[in-house]
Amino acid sequence: MRNTIKSTLVLMAASITLVACGGTTTETLPNTEEPVLVTGTAAIEAPADFNFKVDLNKKLTLNSLPSEEGVVRIYSTYEFFDEKTGDYYPDPTTLLASFSPAETLSFDFQMLASQEYVVVEFAPSAPSGVNVYKKINITNNQEILVDL
Repeated sequence: MRNTIKSTLVLMAASITLVACGGTTTETLPNTEEPVLVTGTAAIEAPADFNFKVDLNKKLTLNSLPSEEGVVRIYSTYEFFDEKTGDYYPDPTTLLASFSPAETLSFDFQMLASQEYVVVEFAPSAPSGVNVYKKINITNNQEILVDL
């Protein structure tokens, strides 16, 4: 009887240890996707209306900006809109251009005609500064006027 209780306790302890440690076996799921091998440009697919053409030349002119030094960046899309502050945070992968307003208040850049807006960011040089973001709707005018 004593051996039975001892055996049961040992078995229970071993079971708890295995469960607590996640067991001793790991299961690997098989990869069911076949890799796509591109052997030439004929294998690359794109929409019929896709092209690399940059359609519009625009000029961004700053009417006003913060007094501190910094850089102005122009993006083609935004990643997040904050409803509380009204800020459009740009998608960093869509950077079109950047320039220093200390050198010039106007900057020429190119964009696609299909774009309806750009996001302009002022990033101060000082770590204590606050970034300013503006979403600017594109009009038929070549010049985009911005107040930061």
